Amino acid sequence: MAARNLHFGNAGRRADARLRAQHAVDLSEDAIHARAAPVRLPITHDEVRIIASPGFPLWEPLDTLQLRNHRITLAYGDLSHRLARLIAGSDDKGTWDANWCTFATWSSKTIGTCIDRQPEHGLIHHLVRHLPSPLRALFFEGAERLLCRGHGAIYRTLAVGNRLVFLEIATAVSHFVEYCESMASSGADLRFDDYWGEVETFLVGLRQLDPSWVATPAPDPRTLRAGMQAYLKAHTEADPKARAELVLLGNLLLGAYEQTRVEDYLVASLSFFTTTWLHRLLRGPGPGILTRVGRGLAAPLNGLYALFATRFFLALEIPAADGMAELMVGRPVPPIDPLDRQLDFPAVLRHLANPELQAVLTRYDLSDRKASRTRARNWSSFADRMNYITNLFRSRQRNAPLFENPWTAEQEVALLDGRLP
Repeated sequence: MAARNLHFGNAGRRADARLRAQHAVDLSEDAIHARAAPVRLPITHDEVRIIASPGFPLWEPLDTLQLRNHRITLAYGDLSHRLARLIAGSDDKGTWDANWCTFATWSSKTIGTCIDRQPEHGLIHHLVRHLPSPLRALFFEGAERLLCRGHGAIYRTLAVGNRLVFLEIATAVSHFVEYCESMASSGADLRFDDYWGEVETFLVGLRQLDPSWVATPAPDPRTLRAGMQAYLKAHTEADPKARAELVLLGNLLLGAYEQTRVEDYLVASLSFFTTTWLHRLLRGPGPGILTRVGRGLAAPLNGLYALFATRFFLALEIPAADGMAELMVGRPVPPIDPLDRQLDFPAVLRHLANPELQAVLTRYDLSDRKASRTRARNWSSFADRMNYITNLFRSRQRNAPLFENPWTAEQEVALLDGRLP
């Protein structure tokens, strides 16, 4: 999830130039035009690591940050298609259920649109469209300075969280797809423990990395494990309704793991003092009463800023039948068809029989089947995020446009080659 039409703008370009000079960043032609190691389709778990790449994107050049994010989006799109095909047992997209990677594709792409070098200002146009032109210009300039402060710390925080989630969940999904495909080709039985043992070894190793890679506590891996088990059951389930319920169960469990993993990053990005929060993530909370008093004084301002940003800034852009749809998370999840009066779910997900899925929905769906209660009031709240995400996932699980490719064929070639399009 990312901020609505946020652009890095002139302030960001100036800060980028200062940081390049301050850190003696290589200004050669190859360095200015970001490059990365080439990868190939289909995306394997080894290529997930290549795409994630070493280094902490807090102060790296914007081109490098943007290239990594675009390649993550590309990888999610590939994994989304392969996982949906594997579970459905068919190449017919009309039979596919959207999986967690399907939604992650568009969340990642939305984050990528925030990191834009063009000084465009679509952020709050709808709020100031009635103001005289000079006032609009001043308002936009103020918004740019507010949102690009700290060398674009808000954008960078979102990108850091996106990369870490990708590294963990994309590794689990790519391992899963490869394992199921290899078992099918050999005729061997699927043994979940064999698959999960490799993933768990990776997750344990990830915790040993430098804190600049993984600055936040690891979530309970049992949530991720349970989500992948639900996908495995869906893969072997013949009944379409039962299969759809298992996919939704897997989606929600992976969504809960993801949102737990990015909790601290989202709190930082929605803080008025984002840079301070980022440094706190890396160094830990400072000692002493002055630090505690400072956090206490900042808390009301941070809370108001998070409420304001959730209501007016944060959005997810996803494909729809007539183009791209912009879903403001501070408003109720809209029906797929704009002519419908209320949110509805696919026929196979209206009445649920899976007891585990019922339990998960009881925990995360706080809407009580009322559309007005599906909106998020504060995106830094885990409960608010999961309430919105649960209703979004359930309502869009059979929405075929979600399987559109996030990039054109030409853009895809460039990204696989390690270049920004």
